[in-house]
Amino acid sequence: MPKFWKKQVRRTKYLGQDIAELSKRGTKHVRENVIGTLHKAHYVRRQVFWWLGAAVILLLMTGAQLLIWRDLTSTTISARGGMFSEATIGEIRSLNPLFATTNSEFTAINIIHARLIGHDQSGNLSGKLASSWTASADAREWRVTLREGLTFHDGHPLTAEDVVFTVELMQNPLTHYLGQSNWTNVRVSAEDDHTVIFTLNTSQASFAEQLAFFVLPKHILQDIPPQQLINADFNLTGVIGAGPFMFNRFKASSTSPFIVDTRRFDNFFAGASLLNSFEIHTFSSTEDIVDALNLAAVIASAELSPSDLGSLERRHNFRERRSLLSSGTFLFINTAGEQTSLLGVRQAIAASLDLTKIRMAANVTTPLDLPIITSRFHLNAPTLPPRSTGAEITEPLRLLASDREVAYVIASQLREANIPIELTIHSEGSQALWSAIDARDYDLLLRTIVMPSDPDPSQYYHSSQIRARNFSNFVNGSADIYLTAANATTDLSIRRARYEEFLRVWVNEIPAIGLYQSEMLHVAAHFATTFPENAVLATPFSRFETVNRYATLRSTRHRTP
Repeated sequence: MPKFWKKQVRRTKYLGQDIAELSKRGTKHVRENVIGTLHKAHYVRRQVFWWLGAAVILLLMTGAQLLIWRDLTSTTISARGGMFSEATIGEIRSLNPLFATTNSEFTAINIIHARLIGHDQSGNLSGKLASSWTASADAREWRVTLREGLTFHDGHPLTAEDVVFTVELMQNPLTHYLGQSNWTNVRVSAEDDHTVIFTLNTSQASFAEQLAFFVLPKHILQDIPPQQLINADFNLTGVIGAGPFMFNRFKASSTSPFIVDTRRFDNFFAGASLLNSFEIHTFSSTEDIVDALNLAAVIASAELSPSDLGSLERRHNFRERRSLLSSGTFLFINTAGEQTSLLGVRQAIAASLDLTKIRMAANVTTPLDLPIITSRFHLNAPTLPPRSTGAEITEPLRLLASDREVAYVIASQLREANIPIELTIHSEGSQALWSAIDARDYDLLLRTIVMPSDPDPSQYYHSSQIRARNFSNFVNGSADIYLTAANATTDLSIRRARYEEFLRVWVNEIPAIGLYQSEMLHVAAHFATTFPENAVLATPFSRFETVNRYATLRSTRHRTP
Protein backbone atom coordinates (compact mmCIF):
# COMPACT_ATOMS: atom_id res chain seq x y z
CA MET A 1 0.00 0.00 0.00
CA PRO A 2 1.41 3.42 -0.83
CA LYS A 3 2.59 5.54 2.10
CA PHE A 4 -0.13 8.14 1.39
CA TRP A 5 -3.00 5.73 1.92
CA LYS A 6 -1.39 4.16 5.02
CA LYS A 7 -1.16 7.63 6.50
CA GLN A 8 -4.88 8.31 5.79
CA VAL A 9 -5.94 5.01 7.44
CA ARG A 10 -3.99 5.88 10.63
CA ARG A 11 -5.65 9.33 10.71
CA THR A 12 -9.09 7.77 10.34
CA LYS A 13 -8.39 5.34 13.16
CA TYR A 14 -7.26 8.13 15.48
CA LEU A 15 -10.30 10.26 14.50
CA GLY A 16 -12.65 7.44 15.43
CA GLN A 17 -10.96 7.11 18.78
CA ASP A 18 -11.30 10.86 19.38
CA ILE A 19 -15.03 10.79 18.54
CA ALA A 20 -15.61 7.85 20.90
CA GLU A 21 -13.81 9.66 23.71
CA LEU A 22 -15.80 12.86 23.16
CA SER A 23 -19.07 10.91 23.16
CA LYS A 24 -18.11 9.24 26.43
CA ARG A 25 -17.26 12.57 28.05
CA GLY A 26 -20.47 14.17 26.77
CA THR A 27 -22.64 11.39 28.13
CA LYS A 28 -20.89 11.64 31.50
CA HIS A 29 -21.40 15.42 31.55
CA VAL A 30 -25.13 15.15 30.80
CA ARG A 31 -25.53 12.45 33.46
CA GLU A 32 -23.72 14.48 36.12
CA ASN A 33 -24.92 18.02 35.31
CA VAL A 34 -28.42 17.48 33.91
CA ILE A 35 -29.98 14.17 34.87
CA GLY A 36 -28.08 14.01 38.11
CA THR A 37 -29.37 17.43 39.21
CA LEU A 38 -33.06 17.05 38.32
CA HIS A 39 -33.89 16.13 41.93
CA LYS A 40 -32.71 19.66 42.86
CA ALA A 41 -34.96 21.44 40.28
CA HIS A 42 -37.52 22.40 42.92
CA TYR A 43 -34.93 24.79 44.37
CA VAL A 44 -35.06 26.91 41.16
CA ARG A 45 -38.57 26.14 39.89
CA ARG A 46 -39.72 29.72 40.39
CA GLN A 47 -36.92 31.01 38.19
CA VAL A 48 -37.65 28.31 35.63
CA PHE A 49 -41.34 29.21 35.51
CA TRP A 50 -40.49 32.90 35.12
CA TRP A 51 -38.14 32.18 32.23
CA LEU A 52 -40.64 29.81 30.54
CA GLY A 53 -43.42 32.37 31.00
CA ALA A 54 -41.25 35.09 29.54
CA ALA A 55 -40.46 32.90 26.57
CA VAL A 56 -44.19 32.17 25.97
CA ILE A 57 -45.06 35.87 26.23
CA LEU A 58 -42.28 36.72 23.80
CA LEU A 59 -43.57 34.15 21.32
CA LEU A 60 -47.17 35.46 21.63
CA MET A 61 -46.05 39.05 21.14
CA THR A 62 -44.05 38.04 18.11
CA GLY A 63 -47.07 36.24 16.65
CA ALA A 64 -49.37 39.20 17.32
CA GLN A 65 -46.89 41.55 15.71
CA LEU A 66 -46.76 39.33 12.65
CA LEU A 67 -50.58 39.32 12.43
CA ILE A 68 -50.76 43.10 12.79
CA TRP A 69 -48.05 43.49 10.19
CA ARG A 70 -49.97 41.19 7.84
CA ASP A 71 -53.15 43.27 8.28
CA LEU A 72 -51.21 46.45 7.64
CA THR A 73 -49.56 45.14 4.53
CA SER A 74 -52.45 43.18 2.93
CA THR A 75 -56.21 43.25 2.47
CA THR A 76 -58.80 40.73 1.27
CA ILE A 77 -60.76 41.82 -1.81
CA SER A 78 -63.33 40.36 -4.16
CA ALA A 79 -61.68 38.52 -7.00
CA ARG A 80 -62.63 38.06 -10.63
CA GLY A 81 -64.08 34.70 -11.61
CA GLY A 82 -66.58 32.23 -10.22
CA MET A 83 -70.30 31.72 -10.62
CA PHE A 84 -73.29 33.03 -8.64
CA SER A 85 -76.51 30.99 -8.38
CA GLU A 86 -79.77 32.61 -7.21
CA ALA A 87 -82.98 30.70 -6.39
CA THR A 88 -86.27 32.27 -7.47
CA ILE A 89 -89.95 31.33 -7.54
CA GLY A 90 -92.05 31.27 -10.69
CA GLU A 91 -91.91 30.11 -14.26
CA ILE A 92 -89.95 31.84 -17.00
CA ARG A 93 -92.12 32.39 -20.04
CA SER A 94 -90.42 35.54 -21.30
CA LEU A 95 -87.10 37.35 -20.90
CA ASN A 96 -88.58 40.44 -22.54
CA PRO A 97 -89.08 43.18 -19.91
CA LEU A 98 -92.38 44.20 -21.54
CA PHE A 99 -93.96 40.89 -20.59
CA ALA A 100 -92.27 39.89 -17.31
CA THR A 101 -94.67 38.93 -14.50
CA THR A 102 -92.95 36.40 -12.21
CA ASN A 103 -90.10 36.88 -9.74
CA SER A 104 -87.93 34.57 -11.84
CA GLU A 105 -88.55 36.68 -14.94
CA PHE A 106 -87.89 39.96 -13.13
CA THR A 107 -84.63 38.58 -11.74
CA ALA A 108 -83.47 37.53 -15.20
CA ILE A 109 -84.34 40.78 -16.96
CA ASN A 110 -82.57 42.83 -14.28
CA ILE A 111 -79.24 41.19 -15.09
CA ILE A 112 -79.72 40.77 -18.88
CA HIS A 113 -81.19 44.19 -19.73
CA ALA A 114 -80.17 47.74 -18.79
CA ARG A 115 -82.40 50.60 -17.64
CA LEU A 116 -82.35 54.12 -18.98
CA ILE A 117 -82.45 55.45 -15.40
CA GLY A 118 -82.25 53.45 -12.17
CA HIS A 119 -81.59 54.01 -8.47
CA ASP A 120 -78.41 54.46 -6.47
CA GLN A 121 -77.64 52.87 -3.10
CA SER A 122 -79.50 55.67 -1.31
CA GLY A 123 -82.72 54.98 -3.19
CA ASN A 124 -82.44 58.10 -5.33
CA LEU A 125 -82.69 58.19 -9.12
CA SER A 126 -79.37 57.59 -10.85
CA GLY A 127 -78.29 57.48 -14.47
CA LYS A 128 -77.74 54.06 -16.02
CA LEU A 129 -77.72 54.12 -19.84
CA ALA A 130 -78.50 57.82 -19.42
CA SER A 131 -75.69 60.03 -18.22
CA SER A 132 -78.03 62.94 -17.40
CA TRP A 133 -81.55 64.27 -17.75
CA THR A 134 -83.14 67.70 -17.37
CA ALA A 135 -86.68 69.07 -17.29
CA SER A 136 -88.10 72.35 -18.54
CA ALA A 137 -89.46 74.83 -16.01
CA ASP A 138 -93.02 73.60 -16.54
CA ALA A 139 -91.93 69.91 -16.39
CA ARG A 140 -93.43 69.22 -19.83
CA GLU A 141 -90.22 68.66 -21.82
CA TRP A 142 -87.56 66.24 -20.67
CA ARG A 143 -84.15 65.92 -22.31
CA VAL A 144 -82.17 62.71 -21.72
CA THR A 145 -78.53 62.29 -22.73
CA LEU A 146 -77.07 58.81 -23.27
CA ARG A 147 -73.58 57.69 -22.34
CA GLU A 148 -70.93 57.36 -25.02
CA GLY A 149 -69.95 53.96 -26.40
CA LEU A 150 -73.05 51.97 -25.39
CA THR A 151 -73.56 48.61 -27.10
CA PHE A 152 -75.89 45.64 -26.92
CA HIS A 153 -74.60 42.14 -26.24
CA ASP A 154 -74.20 41.46 -29.96
CA GLY A 155 -71.91 44.47 -30.34
CA HIS A 156 -74.49 46.67 -32.10
CA PRO A 157 -74.44 50.32 -30.89
CA LEU A 158 -77.19 51.37 -28.50
CA THR A 159 -78.47 54.82 -29.50
CA ALA A 160 -81.34 57.21 -28.97
CA GLU A 161 -83.24 55.38 -31.72
CA ASP A 162 -83.41 52.29 -29.50
CA VAL A 163 -84.89 54.37 -26.68
CA VAL A 164 -87.52 55.86 -29.02
CA PHE A 165 -88.32 52.40 -30.41
CA THR A 166 -88.81 50.98 -26.91
CA VAL A 167 -91.18 53.79 -25.91
CA GLU A 168 -93.19 53.35 -29.10
CA LEU A 169 -93.57 49.65 -28.31
CA MET A 170 -94.83 50.49 -24.83
CA GLN A 171 -97.29 53.02 -26.30
CA ASN A 172 -98.72 50.65 -28.91
CA PRO A 173 -101.84 48.85 -27.59
CA LEU A 174 -101.09 45.94 -29.94
CA THR A 175 -97.98 45.16 -27.89
CA HIS A 176 -100.18 44.32 -24.86
CA TYR A 177 -97.76 45.98 -22.45
CA LEU A 178 -99.36 46.26 -18.99
CA GLY A 179 -98.07 49.82 -18.44
CA GLN A 180 -99.26 51.13 -21.82
CA SER A 181 -101.61 53.73 -20.32
CA ASN A 182 -98.65 55.53 -18.68
CA TRP A 183 -97.30 56.48 -22.11
CA THR A 184 -100.40 57.59 -24.01
CA ASN A 185 -99.77 61.32 -23.51
CA VAL A 186 -96.02 61.27 -24.23
CA ARG A 187 -94.28 62.16 -27.50
CA VAL A 188 -90.71 60.95 -27.95
CA SER A 189 -88.05 61.78 -30.54
CA ALA A 190 -84.30 61.39 -31.09
CA GLU A 191 -82.49 64.69 -31.50
CA ASP A 192 -79.26 62.83 -32.32
CA ASP A 193 -77.66 59.48 -31.48
CA HIS A 194 -77.21 60.45 -27.83
CA THR A 195 -80.17 62.74 -27.07
CA VAL A 196 -83.82 61.82 -26.53
CA ILE A 197 -86.60 64.39 -26.13
CA PHE A 198 -89.80 63.51 -24.22
CA THR A 199 -92.68 65.96 -24.62
CA LEU A 200 -95.71 65.63 -22.32
CA ASN A 201 -99.24 66.93 -22.87
CA THR A 202 -99.36 68.10 -19.24
CA SER A 203 -96.79 68.99 -16.62
CA GLN A 204 -95.41 66.01 -14.72
CA ALA A 205 -92.69 66.75 -12.19
CA SER A 206 -92.41 63.04 -11.30
CA PHE A 207 -91.81 61.92 -14.91
CA ALA A 208 -88.18 60.93 -14.23
CA GLU A 209 -89.48 57.92 -12.29
CA GLN A 210 -91.17 56.75 -15.48
CA LEU A 211 -87.83 56.73 -17.29
CA ALA A 212 -86.63 53.70 -15.31
CA PHE A 213 -87.43 51.30 -18.17
CA PHE A 214 -85.29 48.73 -19.95
CA VAL A 215 -84.14 49.61 -23.47
CA LEU A 216 -84.75 47.05 -26.25
CA PRO A 217 -82.73 46.57 -29.49
CA LYS A 218 -84.46 48.15 -32.48
CA HIS A 219 -82.21 46.38 -35.00
CA ILE A 220 -83.54 42.99 -33.86
CA LEU A 221 -87.21 43.74 -33.13
CA GLN A 222 -88.18 46.40 -35.67
CA ASP A 223 -89.40 43.88 -38.27
CA ILE A 224 -91.65 42.00 -35.83
CA PRO A 225 -95.28 43.25 -35.81
CA PRO A 226 -96.16 44.50 -32.29
CA GLN A 227 -99.05 42.05 -31.98
CA GLN A 228 -96.63 39.15 -32.61
CA LEU A 229 -93.90 40.34 -30.28
CA ILE A 230 -95.32 38.49 -27.26
CA ASN A 231 -94.61 35.18 -29.00
CA ALA A 232 -91.28 36.12 -30.64
CA ASP A 233 -88.18 33.91 -30.26
CA PHE A 234 -86.40 36.99 -28.91
CA ASN A 235 -88.31 36.60 -25.63
CA LEU A 236 -86.47 33.39 -24.76
CA THR A 237 -83.60 31.88 -26.74
CA GLY A 238 -82.93 34.99 -28.85
CA VAL A 239 -82.86 37.62 -26.12
CA ILE A 240 -80.29 40.40 -26.50
CA GLY A 241 -79.88 43.13 -23.92
CA ALA A 242 -77.29 45.63 -22.69
CA GLY A 243 -77.07 44.50 -19.06
CA PRO A 244 -74.12 43.05 -17.15
CA PHE A 245 -74.82 39.45 -18.20
CA MET A 246 -75.57 37.86 -21.59
CA PHE A 247 -78.03 35.01 -22.04
CA ASN A 248 -76.17 31.77 -22.74
CA ARG A 249 -78.64 28.89 -22.56
CA PHE A 250 -81.40 27.17 -20.64
CA LYS A 251 -80.54 24.04 -18.70
CA ALA A 252 -81.80 21.86 -15.84
CA SER A 253 -80.38 20.22 -12.74
CA SER A 254 -81.42 17.58 -10.22
CA THR A 255 -82.95 20.31 -8.01
CA SER A 256 -84.26 22.84 -10.55
CA PRO A 257 -86.07 21.93 -13.77
CA PHE A 258 -85.35 25.31 -15.39
CA ILE A 259 -82.14 27.31 -15.10
CA VAL A 260 -81.18 30.49 -16.95
CA ASP A 261 -77.43 30.42 -17.56
CA THR A 262 -75.80 33.78 -18.34
CA ARG A 263 -72.24 34.91 -19.03
CA ARG A 264 -70.39 38.15 -18.24
CA PHE A 265 -70.78 41.02 -20.73
CA ASP A 266 -67.34 42.61 -20.92
CA ASN A 267 -68.58 45.86 -22.49
CA PHE A 268 -71.14 46.68 -19.78
CA PHE A 269 -71.27 50.46 -19.30
CA ALA A 270 -70.65 50.31 -15.53
CA GLY A 271 -67.71 47.92 -15.83
CA ALA A 272 -67.47 44.21 -16.53
CA SER A 273 -68.77 41.93 -13.78
CA LEU A 274 -66.34 40.23 -11.42
CA LEU A 275 -68.30 37.02 -11.92
CA ASN A 276 -67.81 34.80 -14.95
CA SER A 277 -71.45 33.70 -14.89
CA PHE A 278 -74.76 34.13 -13.13
CA GLU A 279 -77.40 31.38 -12.94
CA ILE A 280 -81.07 31.77 -12.06
CA HIS A 281 -82.60 28.55 -10.70
CA THR A 282 -86.40 28.53 -10.76
CA PHE A 283 -88.57 26.72 -8.22
CA SER A 284 -92.25 26.37 -7.42
CA SER A 285 -92.03 26.63 -3.62
CA THR A 286 -89.84 27.90 -0.79
CA GLU A 287 -89.52 24.30 0.46
CA ASP A 288 -87.75 23.41 -2.79
CA ILE A 289 -85.47 26.44 -2.40
CA VAL A 290 -84.51 25.39 1.14
CA ASP A 291 -83.65 21.91 -0.16
CA ALA A 292 -81.47 23.44 -2.89
CA LEU A 293 -79.66 25.65 -0.35
CA ASN A 294 -79.08 22.63 1.90
CA LEU A 295 -77.59 20.73 -1.03
CA ALA A 296 -75.45 23.75 -2.06
CA ALA A 297 -77.15 23.67 -5.48
CA VAL A 298 -77.67 27.44 -5.09
CA ILE A 299 -75.98 29.97 -2.83
CA ALA A 300 -78.59 32.76 -2.46
CA SER A 301 -82.29 33.62 -2.50
CA ALA A 302 -84.63 36.49 -1.65
CA GLU A 303 -87.73 34.28 -1.65
CA LEU A 304 -87.65 32.88 1.89
CA SER A 305 -89.66 34.05 4.89
CA PRO A 306 -88.32 34.00 8.47
CA SER A 307 -90.29 30.81 9.12
CA ASP A 308 -88.32 29.03 6.37
CA LEU A 309 -84.94 29.72 7.97
CA GLY A 310 -85.34 27.02 10.62
CA SER A 311 -85.22 24.39 7.87
CA LEU A 312 -81.70 25.38 6.78
CA GLU A 313 -79.45 22.54 7.94
CA ARG A 314 -76.28 24.62 8.15
CA ARG A 315 -77.77 28.01 8.88
CA HIS A 316 -74.44 29.29 10.23
CA ASN A 317 -73.03 29.03 6.70
CA PHE A 318 -75.42 31.72 5.46
CA ARG A 319 -75.68 35.47 5.98
CA GLU A 320 -79.25 36.64 6.60
CA ARG A 321 -80.10 40.26 5.85
CA ARG A 322 -83.40 42.09 6.22
CA SER A 323 -83.61 45.22 4.07
CA LEU A 324 -86.38 47.80 4.30
CA LEU A 325 -87.83 48.45 0.86
CA SER A 326 -89.28 51.59 -0.70
CA SER A 327 -92.44 49.53 -1.12
CA GLY A 328 -95.67 49.35 0.81
CA THR A 329 -98.40 46.76 1.29
CA PHE A 330 -101.97 48.02 1.13
CA LEU A 331 -105.48 46.66 1.25
CA PHE A 332 -107.03 48.39 -1.77
CA ILE A 333 -110.80 48.84 -1.62
CA ASN A 334 -112.71 48.82 -4.90
CA THR A 335 -114.66 52.07 -4.59
CA ALA A 336 -116.75 51.07 -7.61
CA GLY A 337 -118.00 47.89 -5.92
CA GLU A 338 -121.68 47.49 -5.12
CA GLN A 339 -121.06 47.55 -1.36
CA THR A 340 -117.55 49.02 -1.10
CA SER A 341 -118.63 52.16 -2.96
CA LEU A 342 -120.28 53.19 0.33
CA LEU A 343 -118.02 55.17 2.67
CA GLY A 344 -119.66 53.53 5.71
CA VAL A 345 -118.63 50.09 4.46
CA ARG A 346 -115.05 51.23 3.90
CA GLN A 347 -114.99 52.71 7.40
CA ALA A 348 -116.26 49.43 8.85
CA ILE A 349 -113.52 47.50 7.05
CA ALA A 350 -110.83 49.86 8.34
CA ALA A 351 -112.19 49.77 11.91
CA SER A 352 -112.21 45.95 11.94
CA LEU A 353 -108.52 45.44 11.24
CA ASP A 354 -105.86 44.92 13.90
CA LEU A 355 -102.80 46.22 12.06
CA THR A 356 -100.37 45.02 14.75
CA LYS A 357 -101.43 41.40 14.28
CA ILE A 358 -101.31 41.79 10.49
CA ARG A 359 -97.71 43.04 10.72
CA MET A 360 -96.82 40.12 12.97
CA ALA A 361 -98.21 37.71 10.35
CA ALA A 362 -96.07 39.43 7.71
CA ASN A 363 -92.96 39.34 9.97
CA VAL A 364 -92.45 43.10 9.61
CA THR A 365 -92.44 45.90 12.12
CA THR A 366 -92.50 49.16 10.15
CA PRO A 367 -96.00 50.67 9.89
CA LEU A 368 -97.20 52.47 6.79
CA ASP A 369 -100.48 54.31 7.35
CA LEU A 370 -100.41 56.56 4.29
CA PRO A 371 -99.76 56.27 0.52
CA ILE A 372 -96.65 58.47 0.85
CA ILE A 373 -93.71 57.85 3.19
CA THR A 374 -94.14 61.22 4.87
CA SER A 375 -90.88 61.16 6.84
CA ARG A 376 -88.85 60.82 3.64
CA PHE A 377 -90.42 63.91 2.07
CA HIS A 378 -90.91 65.98 5.25
CA LEU A 379 -94.71 66.04 4.97
CA ASN A 380 -97.08 66.71 7.85
CA ALA A 381 -99.13 63.53 8.23
CA PRO A 382 -102.87 64.06 8.77
CA THR A 383 -104.61 62.57 11.79
CA LEU A 384 -106.55 59.41 11.01
CA PRO A 385 -110.24 60.10 11.68
CA PRO A 386 -112.36 57.75 13.82
CA ARG A 387 -113.96 54.94 11.79
CA SER A 388 -117.53 53.76 12.31
CA THR A 389 -118.35 50.04 12.46
CA GLY A 390 -122.09 50.42 12.08
CA ALA A 391 -122.47 49.62 8.35
CA GLU A 392 -124.33 46.41 7.57
CA ILE A 393 -122.59 44.20 5.04
CA THR A 394 -124.84 41.40 3.86
CA GLU A 395 -123.07 39.93 0.82
CA PRO A 396 -119.55 38.44 1.01
CA LEU A 397 -116.73 40.79 0.03
CA ARG A 398 -114.30 39.26 -2.46
CA LEU A 399 -110.71 39.44 -1.15
CA LEU A 400 -108.01 38.81 -3.77
CA ALA A 401 -104.41 38.19 -2.65
CA SER A 402 -101.15 36.41 -3.38
CA ASP A 403 -99.77 36.48 0.20
CA ARG A 404 -101.62 33.57 1.79
CA GLU A 405 -100.59 34.08 5.44
CA VAL A 406 -101.44 37.79 5.61
CA ALA A 407 -104.68 37.28 3.63
CA TYR A 408 -105.83 34.62 6.12
CA VAL A 409 -105.29 37.00 9.04
CA ILE A 410 -107.20 39.83 7.31
CA ALA A 411 -110.07 37.52 6.34
CA SER A 412 -110.25 36.16 9.89
CA GLN A 413 -110.38 39.63 11.45
CA LEU A 414 -113.11 40.81 9.09
CA ARG A 415 -115.19 37.68 9.71
CA GLU A 416 -114.88 38.23 13.47
CA ALA A 417 -116.37 41.68 12.83
CA ASN A 418 -119.32 40.01 11.02
CA ILE A 419 -118.05 41.03 7.60
CA PRO A 420 -118.45 37.99 5.28
CA ILE A 421 -115.39 37.32 3.12
CA GLU A 422 -114.84 35.24 0.01
CA LEU A 423 -111.08 34.67 -0.23
CA THR A 424 -109.22 33.96 -3.50
CA ILE A 425 -105.48 33.25 -3.51
CA HIS A 426 -103.42 33.27 -6.72
CA SER A 427 -99.65 32.85 -7.01
CA GLU A 428 -97.71 36.10 -7.41
CA GLY A 429 -97.11 36.82 -11.08
CA SER A 430 -99.60 34.21 -12.27
CA GLN A 431 -101.86 34.89 -15.23
CA ALA A 432 -104.89 34.24 -13.05
CA LEU A 433 -103.84 36.99 -10.63
CA TRP A 434 -103.18 39.56 -13.35
CA SER A 435 -106.44 38.70 -15.14
CA ALA A 436 -108.42 39.23 -11.93
CA ILE A 437 -106.63 42.54 -11.24
CA ASP A 438 -107.15 43.81 -14.81
CA ALA A 439 -110.86 42.94 -14.61
CA ARG A 440 -111.09 44.47 -11.11
CA ASP A 441 -112.68 41.19 -10.06
CA TYR A 442 -112.48 41.92 -6.35
CA ASP A 443 -113.83 44.14 -3.60
CA LEU A 444 -110.57 44.05 -1.62
CA LEU A 445 -107.08 43.60 -3.06
CA LEU A 446 -104.02 42.83 -0.91
CA ARG A 447 -101.12 44.21 -2.92
CA THR A 448 -97.55 45.44 -2.48
CA ILE A 449 -96.65 48.48 -4.57
CA VAL A 450 -93.48 50.49 -5.16
CA MET A 451 -93.20 53.75 -3.23
CA PRO A 452 -91.01 55.74 -5.65
CA SER A 453 -88.21 58.10 -4.72
CA ASP A 454 -90.55 60.86 -5.95
CA PRO A 455 -93.54 61.15 -3.57
CA ASP A 456 -96.17 61.34 -6.31
CA PRO A 457 -98.88 58.62 -5.84
CA SER A 458 -100.89 59.64 -8.94
CA GLN A 459 -100.49 56.28 -10.67
CA TYR A 460 -102.47 54.65 -7.87
CA TYR A 461 -105.10 57.30 -7.05
CA HIS A 462 -105.63 59.66 -10.00
CA SER A 463 -108.83 58.97 -11.95
CA SER A 464 -106.89 58.90 -15.25
CA GLN A 465 -105.29 55.64 -14.05
CA ILE A 466 -108.55 53.71 -13.58
CA ARG A 467 -107.60 51.07 -16.13
CA ALA A 468 -103.95 50.97 -15.07
CA ARG A 469 -102.72 50.94 -11.45
CA ASN A 470 -105.60 52.73 -9.78
CA PHE A 471 -106.52 49.45 -8.10
CA SER A 472 -109.22 51.17 -6.00
CA ASN A 473 -111.09 52.60 -9.02
CA PHE A 474 -110.81 55.80 -7.02
CA VAL A 475 -112.46 58.85 -8.59
CA ASN A 476 -112.37 62.02 -6.54
CA GLY A 477 -112.33 65.53 -8.00
CA SER A 478 -110.41 67.09 -5.12
CA ALA A 479 -107.79 64.35 -5.15
CA ASP A 480 -107.31 64.83 -8.90
CA ILE A 481 -106.89 68.59 -8.47
CA TYR A 482 -104.28 68.25 -5.72
CA LEU A 483 -102.30 65.52 -7.51
CA THR A 484 -102.34 67.42 -10.81
CA ALA A 485 -101.25 70.64 -9.09
CA ALA A 486 -98.40 68.89 -7.29
CA ASN A 487 -97.17 67.44 -10.57
CA ALA A 488 -97.38 70.76 -12.39
CA THR A 489 -94.36 72.28 -10.66
CA THR A 490 -90.86 71.38 -9.58
CA ASP A 491 -91.12 73.72 -6.57
CA LEU A 492 -90.84 71.33 -3.60
CA SER A 493 -92.67 73.61 -1.14
CA ILE A 494 -95.69 73.84 -3.43
CA ARG A 495 -95.62 70.10 -4.11
CA ARG A 496 -95.50 69.30 -0.39
CA ALA A 497 -98.51 71.53 0.30
CA ARG A 498 -100.57 69.87 -2.45
CA TYR A 499 -99.63 66.36 -1.31
CA GLU A 500 -100.62 67.18 2.26
CA GLU A 501 -104.04 68.26 0.96
CA PHE A 502 -104.32 65.02 -1.02
CA LEU A 503 -103.49 62.98 2.09
CA ARG A 504 -106.37 64.59 3.99
CA VAL A 505 -108.73 63.50 1.22
CA TRP A 506 -107.22 60.01 1.21
CA VAL A 507 -107.64 59.35 4.94
CA ASN A 508 -111.28 60.49 4.84
CA GLU A 509 -112.32 58.64 1.67
CA ILE A 510 -110.37 55.41 2.44
CA PRO A 511 -109.66 54.09 -1.07
CA ALA A 512 -107.04 51.87 0.58
CA ILE A 513 -105.71 50.92 4.00
CA GLY A 514 -101.99 51.14 4.64
CA LEU A 515 -100.66 48.03 6.37
CA TYR A 516 -96.85 48.07 6.50
CA GLN A 517 -93.65 49.03 4.73
CA SER A 518 -92.25 45.97 3.03
CA GLU A 519 -88.98 44.22 3.81
CA MET A 520 -86.79 41.82 1.89
CA LEU A 521 -85.09 38.87 3.54
CA HIS A 522 -82.00 37.88 1.57
CA VAL A 523 -80.04 34.73 2.34
CA ALA A 524 -76.58 34.19 0.84
CA ALA A 525 -73.57 32.00 1.52
CA HIS A 526 -70.99 33.70 3.73
CA PHE A 527 -68.32 33.56 1.04
CA ALA A 528 -70.49 35.52 -1.43
CA THR A 529 -70.34 39.30 -1.88
CA THR A 530 -73.72 40.81 -2.80
CA PHE A 531 -75.37 44.24 -2.54
CA PRO A 532 -74.01 46.82 -0.04
CA GLU A 533 -75.03 46.46 3.60
CA ASN A 534 -76.59 49.93 3.85
CA ALA A 535 -78.29 49.96 0.44
CA VAL A 536 -81.78 51.45 0.20
CA LEU A 537 -83.76 49.23 -2.17
CA ALA A 538 -86.80 50.42 -4.11
CA THR A 539 -87.87 46.84 -4.83
CA PRO A 540 -86.35 43.41 -4.10
CA PHE A 541 -84.90 43.49 -7.62
CA SER A 542 -83.03 46.72 -6.90
CA ARG A 543 -80.39 44.51 -5.28
CA PHE A 544 -79.14 43.86 -8.80
CA GLU A 545 -78.28 47.53 -9.41
CA THR A 546 -74.71 46.62 -8.39
CA VAL A 547 -74.69 43.00 -9.58
CA ASN A 548 -71.49 43.65 -11.53
CA ARG A 549 -69.74 43.90 -8.13
CA TYR A 550 -71.08 40.56 -6.85
CA ALA A 551 -68.37 37.97 -6.19
CA THR A 552 -67.84 34.43 -4.95
CA LEU A 553 -64.02 34.43 -4.90
CA ARG A 554 -61.58 36.35 -2.68
CA SER A 555 -57.91 37.25 -3.03
CA THR A 556 -55.25 38.98 -0.93
CA ARG A 557 -53.77 42.26 -2.08
CA HIS A 558 -50.52 43.49 -0.54
CA ARG A 559 -50.10 47.16 0.24
CA THR A 560 -47.62 49.56 1.83
CA PRO A 561 -48.44 50.12 5.53
